[in-house]
Amino acid sequence: MADYTTINKPDDFFDCRSYTGTGSNNITLTMDDVGIVWIKNQGASADHILIDIARGGNNSSSQAPILKPNTNAGAQGTDVTATGGIAFGSTSTVIGSDNGGYNYNSSGANYMCWHWRTGGSASNNTDGTTTTSVSANTTSGVSVGTYVGTSANATIGHGLGGVAECLLIKNRDSGSRKWAVWFKDLSSATKYLSLSATSTEQNDSQTWINTVPTSTVFSSGGSGEVNQGSQKFVFYGFTSVRGFSKIGMYIGNGQTENAYINCGFRPSFVLYKNNSETDEWFFHDDQRDGFNDDNEYLRSPTNAGNSDGINRIRLLSNGFKITTSDKGAGKDGNVYMYMAFARHPLVTSTGVPTTAR
Repeated sequence: MADYTTINKPDDFFDCRSYTGTGSNNITLTMDDVGIVWIKNQGASADHILIDIARGGNNSSSQAPILKPNTNAGAQGTDVTATGGIAFGSTSTVIGSDNGGYNYNSSGANYMCWHWRTGGSASNNTDGTTTTSVSANTTSGVSVGTYVGTSANATIGHGLGGVAECLLIKNRDSGSRKWAVWFKDLSSATKYLSLSATSTEQNDSQTWINTVPTSTVFSSGGSGEVNQGSQKFVFYGFTSVRGFSKIGMYIGNGQTENAYINCGFRPSFVLYKNNSETDEWFFHDDQRDGFNDDNEYLRSPTNAGNSDGINRIRLLSNGFKITTSDKGAGKDGNVYMYMAFARHPLVTSTGVPTTAR
């Protein structure tokens, strides 16, 4: 019973796509109400690209506010405007011609695109003391929203419909402020990770004011990363949904046959980070060469293309297994945060096992 999914067709809500850039023609993502698009050039040193419906995107009027989640330095860490950007739609989303040269549709380049369905155009959320503008999908447990900071203790509505287990937050007005990341398995609610840094959890009592997120809000004090007064912010929220997504932690054992994580589905995407020692964030998916054992991976904060020096992960019908003793994924005793999304559920919503793949 525990592995019965609530979503029989995961790629209606999350998908990975590899494509070759054209430099001129549009790339179409066929999914209803795409709200978050994350793109990385697989073959070159180029920053990660993150665009969402809450901040807007319109390839016909040349406006596509871009964030670069692997960095917070200078203009690269704040909203920058690309021409020929992304147009979000109710039945499909179009990646434009990339006339601004931000490296998401350059001619001949190979890209990986991870994209999530949210809830269409953003609308006001008044669950917290700070009003947010949110696009959320409570079925899949994914949301994106914007708000203006106050520098005072505040609650901020996320719209997930479940407890926020992972939050990615960026101060859009500052190129010196780091990406702040909440994971439910951090050692306390005074800690945060940073998507744009290799460091382990950092201590700041103001980031979450020692208060774990609820099913409606997350909390913050005067943190410059999360709630600086009069500054604009964006957040990406996630909560685990049975048979579709899993957010948690595992402990490495230092062996090549390492930790096994039961997700209740075959993953299409896995993100993880060592929280015991300094190391990068690792991104794996089932659309690149050698995904079993997964030899190719992307990283943050590095902007490098695909790496394939170590077999790190094996994607299984009901989860994933770490296949290295390397500290990036499986060092003995080290604690790792992870987030995974499904390709196929192990068991359908009616209790029927899915076909082995």
